[in-house]
Amino acid sequence: MSSSRDQRYTPEEFEMIVERAAALQDESNEASPRLETKELAQPDSDEGMTLQAVREIAAEVGVEPRFVEEAARSLQLRAQHSVSATVLGAALRYDARGSFPHAPGGASLSQLVERIRAEMGHDGEAREILDSVEWATVGRMTKTTVALRDHDEGTDVQVRVDASGLAALTWVGSVGLGFLAGGAVASAVDPATTFGIATALGVGVGGGIGLGMARAAWSRVGHSLQARARRLRDTVGRLVR
Repeated sequence: MSSSRDQRYTPEEFEMIVERAAALQDESNEASPRLETKELAQPDSDEGMTLQAVREIAAEVGVEPRFVEEAARSLQLRAQHSVSATVLGAALRYDARGSFPHAPGGASLSQLVERIRAEMGHDGEAREILDSVEWATVGRMTKTTVALRDHDEGTDVQVRVDASGLAALTWVGSVGLGFLAGGAVASAVDPATTFGIATALGVGVGGGIGLGMARAAWSRVGHSLQARARRLRDTVGRLVR
């Protein structure tokens, strides 16, 4: 997991952090006027904003860094990195969390579940556990689970995306195509030796091609999964607020 210093925040996360930080600052000093955060300019970066960049922009409207840091801690994205993830090109599982304060007119847990179903286009399964509700996809290769918990200060949202099955399919398919391509190359070199030298060439070339294809493909899928986890967490968070 990346440290908060290295964390990059999307435009949606930026808005949530500054809005939450302004509210925290208001609460700490009720005599101060409510801060306006709607017109903040955002850096133009496809890689997202660092925490330092968020602090600097928030300071332009008088939001203190300590409140920005506290608000940023309420939004977390964890990728379960391991040796296998390094080899594959991206993690297999992502965990996006957020803690969102209640607001007048905020949705109930049952309403949040219905919104999740609409967002995912899938009924899934929901179960209640005391003051919590957990919703999960059913019969999909990539499993998405959303856990919601109400408490005095707000609602905790946890989105877990497990794509182990999709990873296996991606790698088997890509490596298989690589071996086919390698065999075609070897046969073109000298069709008469296909059963001997060409086979060896096909295994070597095809294996390299297949591994490269699989790693590149899974790296792209990983970015998509990360974005999905964040988007679903932020969609639910907006309803809570």
